[in-house]
Amino acid sequence: MSASFHHRTANVVSSVNFDQRALDTLGEESILFGAVLGAVVLLRRARDEEARRPEPSRALPSVRLLGAALLPVTLLTGVNIVAHGQLSPGGGFQGGVILATGLHLAYLTADYKVLRRVRPLALLDALDAVGAGAFTALGFAGLITGVVGGVTGTPSP
Repeated sequence: MSASFHHRTANVVSSVNFDQRALDTLGEESILFGAVLGAVVLLRRARDEEARRPEPSRALPSVRLLGAALLPVTLLTGVNIVAHGQLSPGGGFQGGVILATGLHLAYLTADYKVLRRVRPLALLDALDAVGAGAFTALGFAGLITGVVGGVTGTPSP
């Protein structure tokens, strides 16, 4: 049976694209997980290290001017790429990186207090957990659907 009939797509190219995109996304998520794990291991607090509040410092006027000029452009570009992320492989991921860069431009142009005000960590942590859970659930749903369809010999709906 042809791959296009099995995946219920218009042609074989689309069905192969679906399979390759799934493997591509799994590879990207694995690389991202490894990068986060490495950063956590490298940046963890040592036993003899003490926690203290960051001391505010003033940025150079040229940095403040350039950052203030680039902040709206960066945020608009990030939102545009996230909104059109389905049109290119990984587009939403790159848009998120650009949006995060915009947040850190606020840190460079102002100070840490401004970054803390515009960066809702509790909300970002919750959204991160929901996204990871949804990714895992979709992966298991695909595995279960593939196993059920493969056992009965009929294409899965």
